[in-house]
Amino acid sequence: MSLRPLKIAAGLAASAFAAVLAGCSPADTPAMTAPKQVAVAPIQEPKPETKPEAKPNPGGDSSLAAAEADLKARKFDDAIAKIEAALKDKPDNRAALFAQALAYEMKGESLLPDRKATNPMFLKSAEAAHKLRDGNKDLSPRERDLLSQVFYNEACALAMDDKGDASMKALKAAFDAGFDDMDLFGTDPDLASLRKRPDFEEFRKGIGARKVQRLFSDHKPFPFTFKLKDIDDKPISLDDFKGKVVIVDMWGTWCPPCRKEIPHLVDLYKANHDQGLEIVGLNYDETGPPDQVKKTIKAFLAENKVPYRCAVGDDKTQDLVPDFEGYPTTLFIDRAGKVRLKVVGYQEKADLEAIVKTLMDEK
Repeated sequence: MSLRPLKIAAGLAASAFAAVLAGCSPADTPAMTAPKQVAVAPIQEPKPETKPEAKPNPGGDSSLAAAEADLKARKFDDAIAKIEAALKDKPDNRAALFAQALAYEMKGESLLPDRKATNPMFLKSAEAAHKLRDGNKDLSPRERDLLSQVFYNEACALAMDDKGDASMKALKAAFDAGFDDMDLFGTDPDLASLRKRPDFEEFRKGIGARKVQRLFSDHKPFPFTFKLKDIDDKPISLDDFKGKVVIVDMWGTWCPPCRKEIPHLVDLYKANHDQGLEIVGLNYDETGPPDQVKKTIKAFLAENKVPYRCAVGDDKTQDLVPDFEGYPTTLFIDRAGKVRLKVVGYQEKADLEAIVKTLMDEK
């Protein structure tokens, strides 16, 4: 069974910690600590400025405020009773539907690993989430975040009950709301029955393609090049790889997310190098004199059987990357030499494969 923590309740508090793990600097690594538990996020969703809505009646607001206090105290049944009382007066109350989905989701996760008790809660949460989605076409990011999680857990519950068609429908709803963890789709034991279906792998591949296109459309192109010497003191530049798809990975041996991602890059290189993929590692912020830095890098590359070339990066090259945030920073460059995507932090293997496949398939 795979636990999917409720982002809307605890994810906001964990975001700073997650950012350290995703993209770090040398100074960050010694200070990593576990996230502290925080209160439940407010359940009253702000109304869109462009489409103001009538305020709920005072009794409804009062019930939801009391329900929020109950959720903070993890009194799920009390919170649910108050929320459903508000919905009885106004079944389409947007804030109440959000709160209902949240309360059942939190109660369900509190009952894990007892799936017989948990799954009915996930299905009740999904029922409220579907009503929220169907009645509001202008969902906020916070609403979509909750719905993506709720619909995914709905898909798992349905799959465990051998309701494959309904589970596939819920998975598609989860993706439409923003859930796109392709690795989890492929490994979650809750979805084992779905992976036997012929349409599941097609769906998973489709998710990868759509996710990549979404990433590409959000990316702002920028000029980039480099001209350095690799760790064997041989010249290396981006011009050496004209007509090829190139991944430039800015990393350090000291950086845990970088080290975790390297095996994925090794696998990508082995699978796609003969078809025109090149990877170049640009190492940064190692400690020690130049000879010691090269020794450290060479030892890491040998230990991890890294087949692609690496160089020590310089400030001039890094300064070409707009809004540089941390390591690893990975650039994906198409056959025309255009930077199509910049990603920061550790990336799952399935995501990297989808990006590379899209670029490799382009003519």
